[in-house]
Amino acid sequence: MSVLLLDSSVWLAWARAEREPDHAAATVLVERRRRRELELRLLDLTVYEVGNVVLRDWRRDADDAEGLVAAVLTIAGAPPLVPSPAERRRALELADVRELTLYDAAYAAVAESRGLRLVSGDGALCDAGLATPPAAV
Repeated sequence: MSVLLLDSSVWLAWARAEREPDHAAATVLVERRRRRELELRLLDLTVYEVGNVVLRDWRRDADDAEGLVAAVLTIAGAPPLVPSPAERRRALELADVRELTLYDAAYAAVAESRGLRLVSGDGALCDAGLATPPAAV
């Protein structure tokens, strides 16, 4: 069974159809998880990124943020992955060399280290060849 590491952009695209070009593709991934056709993973960082977007960008309240975070955790069905010291170091290197945010580089480092396919709607990660867009899965 395929195991995919989804960054926050994919989870957020799944949760909100309006102004999210990856909504349909993200929804397909979640439905495939529900049918047990693949496994979805997230980083510990993802829950904070998702919650932050709900609170700050979507201007919703803490209950809405908590609800979406809970849904993401339930769908994933496994505890969030925590980067190891070696993965954190690799993230720093990727961020420096590829001119990525450290957040994006953390996803790439964990995916690389653990042999996971990183799925992201982030153009910088996809352009760098470090992630696959949701529609290409």
